[in-house]
Amino acid sequence: MGKILRALIVTLCLSLIFTGAAVFYYLAPAETFAQAGGFTPEDPTALETSLFNAKKARIEANKDQWPHDVTDVLNSFSQPVTKSFNCPAGSKVNKVTVTITTKLVKWNVAGATEARGCYIWKATILLKPVANGGGLTEKLVECTNYLMLEPTVAQQEEQGGEFTRILDEALLYHELLHGQLLIDAMDTPAWQQKMCNCEFDLGPTDSEHKVVPALERQYINSVAAAKGYQVIEQTVTATADEAGNFQTTIDLPRKRDLKCIVIVCPYTGNIASISSDVQIEDMTVSGNLTDPSQVGKFDVIIDPPLEVIIVHVEVSSSGGPVAFIGGQVAPVNRFHLLLPWVIATLIIITSVLLWVWSRRPAKESNKGR
Repeated sequence: MGKILRALIVTLCLSLIFTGAAVFYYLAPAETFAQAGGFTPEDPTALETSLFNAKKARIEANKDQWPHDVTDVLNSFSQPVTKSFNCPAGSKVNKVTVTITTKLVKWNVAGATEARGCYIWKATILLKPVANGGGLTEKLVECTNYLMLEPTVAQQEEQGGEFTRILDEALLYHELLHGQLLIDAMDTPAWQQKMCNCEFDLGPTDSEHKVVPALERQYINSVAAAKGYQVIEQTVTATADEAGNFQTTIDLPRKRDLKCIVIVCPYTGNIASISSDVQIEDMTVSGNLTDPSQVGKFDVIIDPPLEVIIVHVEVSSSGGPVAFIGGQVAPVNRFHLLLPWVIATLIIITSVLLWVWSRRPAKESNKGR
């Protein structure tokens, strides 16, 4: 009988350990970042807050010029945006509820995935047991997202004139799209199916910039045209040598008092340095790529006072065009989350064994020896 009891106790303890570990794994929050590496968010400076509020107000005033609606992500700065949907039969959960909030934080180079701005998705995911005893059936996803904007160049553009202010607010519109595109995807059956099977798909954020830059350019053109500018777009290409050095020539309109501004595009941080030499009929732009193995892009804005000629310059490595550096999902290490359960389980096992030991029959002593 004693052996059977001990076997039952061991079986019970092992069951507690493995069942508890499995339940804790699925209940424990999991953080997902749309960036390579983490950072500690800090409150924005007064300058960053002022610049953001000014640009946000202009974007809201230019709603008729939006090529893609960004209402949801704008609202997420002041109140949670909620998406909720039921899951089809056979899914791992029955229902998913996602809440999205966005907070402006201080510019941090270590946390940025782009040169002048960054929208960071941070999702905390957990399962909720329902009151009717149906089990773990509702997945709750709390997205606490961060927006960072580099303030130095932004302040220069805000003070540079009407068109440079359009360029600066277009950068904010660009970052808002990284939030809005994923919020939009949450209404699609494909994204919902993945979420119902415990996959938080960050793909729609467009970290590889296949969609966002074109929408940003449409915003610039539309807002500029609404303010009376004539916008002309051109594209030129250049190839960098093995050291990352490049040079290209851009034809100029024959006008007096030509004004030229070189702008590093917000969707790449791969331009280490850049300079220009303006002549009567053309200008030469020279520079250096931070990483010669990656693509570099920048825009040259010509003569804003009269008409705007936007020249998109694409610089590839000597080995040919390569893909942009995209965001990635940081893996989640759950070992430290299991530790409390393991400790609690060991305490339970020890308590059970002590209780069994205390209940054992006392041995009779040999009296009268």
